Amino acid sequence: MPNSSTISSLKNKIMESMVNNETLFYAINSPTIKNFENASELAYTHIFPYAQNPETIKDATTFITIEVDILEAYGPDQQWVKPTLIINIISSEKCMKVSNIPKVTANRNDYISQLIDNMFNGRMDLGYGPLTLFRNTGGSLMSGYLFRNMVFKTKDFNDSLCGK
Repeated sequence: MPNSSTISSLKNKIMESMVNNETLFYAINSPTIKNFENASELAYTHIFPYAQNPETIKDATTFITIEVDILEAYGPDQQWVKPTLIINIISSEKCMKVSNIPKVTANRNDYISQLIDNMFNGRMDLGYGPLTLFRNTGGSLMSGYLFRNMVFKTKDFNDSLCGK
């Protein structure tokens, strides 16, 4: 199996987990998708398995991007990789207050990052060993948009040698 197969595999697992999480669904607070029964519609409208430019989004909203980088291959013949999962939470300034969920006092990006941290930090089924939150930083992306950038690391055993 090629080392790069880890990229789409990890993205697909993360995206599926996010779309199926009811708490995350309401935290995103889509202006168009209001019923959790339609949560699958968040894929490619609010949750993207690639970088997304806020200028291409028509509504003031929150969206999440998922990226996977392979920064290091190691082992005999470089058959193992250490993928890095990057999750960006991007919200219009108009959406930062979480007014749709009682008792949430954090801003939307911070709250969503807490949910994502709870969903993925320590998970053992997304690589070889636990997925570990390495960094969680925030800032201003561009005029009118704020972000939170989360970086997780894991190890992936590439099973290309298993069939030999």
